[in-house]
Amino acid sequence: MLKVALKGLGARKLRTALTGFAVVIGVAFVAGTFVFTDTIDASFKDLFERTQKGTDVSVQARLAVEEDFAQPPTMASDTLARVQSVPGVEEAFGSVSNDVTLLDRKGDPILSNGPPTIGITAPPKRFDPFDYKEGGPPQNDNEVAIDKATADKYDFHKGDTVTVQGQAPAKQYTVSGVATLGASENLAGSRLVVFTLPEAQRVTGHDGYDDISVAAKGGTSPEQLKAAMDHIPPNSWAAVLGLLLGACLDVFSGFVCARVAQRDEWRVGGTLATISALCTLMLSDGGDAADDLTLLLTLCTAACTLLGVKYGRELNQRPVEVVTE
Repeated sequence: MLKVALKGLGARKLRTALTGFAVVIGVAFVAGTFVFTDTIDASFKDLFERTQKGTDVSVQARLAVEEDFAQPPTMASDTLARVQSVPGVEEAFGSVSNDVTLLDRKGDPILSNGPPTIGITAPPKRFDPFDYKEGGPPQNDNEVAIDKATADKYDFHKGDTVTVQGQAPAKQYTVSGVATLGASENLAGSRLVVFTLPEAQRVTGHDGYDDISVAAKGGTSPEQLKAAMDHIPPNSWAAVLGLLLGACLDVFSGFVCARVAQRDEWRVGGTLATISALCTLMLSDGGDAADDLTLLLTLCTAACTLLGVKYGRELNQRPVEVVTE
């Protein structure tokens, strides 16, 4: 059988050679695809790991409606202090970011059909992912640092003047440094402009924080710190006002329900209290650490509704005075 196979291959040398060549090329393409994909994955993984340098937990606002590529809303300015008060937090840093426009030496916008130019906040040393090839991070509101790819392409260096425009009018800045992210000269193709925090908030129009990077104390794992973040103390005035308004609305709805029903008030009121409690459960976070608070709010909702039903029922049972002439 082997002799027959070899004889057949020898008789058709060109076809045999072309078939072997096709097999080699096919295997090479497949192997090259795997190598290329793994290289790209490793590059992006290293890049985004560097952007999270020193961060054990990242805090962002929750989106009311989940959408693809949607940006979380800006958190209130007092959120950083509340995060810093959580046990196990050693250091926390608040930042903002948004698209900005960088102008070239001729005053023309530097645009592309690909990734945008992003204005970001200069982080403290612990969270700083940048390697500065020239200079360093901005030290005041009149300085910015830019990525090396942009600096090389448009011939910007430390000490040069650049113009940046965001939500605020265009302003000229002094280049304090030229930065890279490890081996990458920009952020996956996006140009970077690094501001001080107050200037970044002014340029982006974000009066607060888009993201808070948190580092855990020694002995506290990221998982433990994340669980502790579920107990961030709320804004006291907003929380108290929200609870009072919610309680008043629950009592009022129970009262109105009882007055309209006129009979079987407890049955109708119990149904309303059950619906209100279920709505509270559905609107809750659903996290394990928030179970106690969710249960308390649910019970308070039902209790306030039933309290309103009680007042309405008592009013229904009062005798009606009939006045005759």
